[in-house]
Amino acid sequence: MKTFRKITCSILALSAVIMLAACSSGEFSHKKMVSFCRKHGCEICDEPEQFSSDSSQLMRSDNEGGYYITGTEDIAEALYDRQINYFQDFRSYDVTEATVYTYQTSDSFSRGYLFTFEDPEDAEDFFGKYCEEHCEDGTTGIEKDYTYTVYHHSRNNGRAVKAGVYLKGNNVLIIWATKRNFDIIEDFCKTFRVILPAGEE
Repeated sequence: MKTFRKITCSILALSAVIMLAACSSGEFSHKKMVSFCRKHGCEICDEPEQFSSDSSQLMRSDNEGGYYITGTEDIAEALYDRQINYFQDFRSYDVTEATVYTYQTSDSFSRGYLFTFEDPEDAEDFFGKYCEEHCEDGTTGIEKDYTYTVYHHSRNNGRAVKAGVYLKGNNVLIIWATKRNFDIIEDFCKTFRVILPAGEE
């Protein structure tokens, strides 16, 4: 009987762990971000300068496709400086790893970022600053094991902007998309298991 009780308790404990795992968000990992980029056919860039140049050319064209870059240390710091802190509106942080992508189709444009900070307090500070600057009218809350701010704005020309900023530990995940088609932002949020910016297109 004692053995049976021990086995039962072990099963219940394991079930509780599984249920907690099922209720938590997906891991904010750079490996997952890279897989997402490859899934959508984004081409890899080796250097931050190349990524900036290729992304700018893509935005000025009618071409479809995308680019991504991932790296640690110097590359991560350069991506933060070039993609986020270009005008030095933000503090300098110790960014240990970064992955960024740009993607465009005939009816959509999106960009995503994943930054890993050395200090979780820096991640929290950056999250607050970024939301204040770019999602002032967004909705902020706590969902499962991450904090989020989601933003949606409709325009008179039938286009809209959707954005999501997510904080988990020392990671900040950012996605925003514009134009008319938001399939990629929906797939992004499904991949990372985070709340989707709501609103009608």
